[in-house]
Amino acid sequence: MVMEYLDGNEYSVDVYIHDGKVITAVPRKRTGVSSGIVLDGTVVHNKMLIEAAEKITEAIAESGFLNLQFFINDHGCKLTDVNARFCGSQVMSLGANVNFPYLFLQYNLLGEYVSVNPRWNTRMIRYRENLFVYDD
Repeated sequence: MVMEYLDGNEYSVDVYIHDGKVITAVPRKRTGVSSGIVLDGTVVHNKMLIEAAEKITEAIAESGFLNLQFFINDHGCKLTDVNARFCGSQVMSLGANVNFPYLFLQYNLLGEYVSVNPRWNTRMIRYRENLFVYDD
């Protein structure tokens, strides 16, 4: 397989969709990655990524969780991965007060249609354990 080199910043967006409508999309900047594992990252309020993730998710899914991965550079935004699963770095969203597994249970089993308010600028540093740094 041959692919162009992608420079720029790498992002993941965790998305929960219910009955064809995105409930929340949480972008995460991946600033430190080793063997595919995020060691340092920040939950960011990036409107462009949120809108792109919503459009892509609503076009391909009806309900559930997706993780989308992007690169952003001076030439724009490129989608690189669509993961129809919880991913290992989804814990960053949890640290920003978005518990995707529980959100799924609330919408699908409990009938609780809650609003979601991520705590933006939450930073995770992974060193044996997760450390969340809040920039308020």
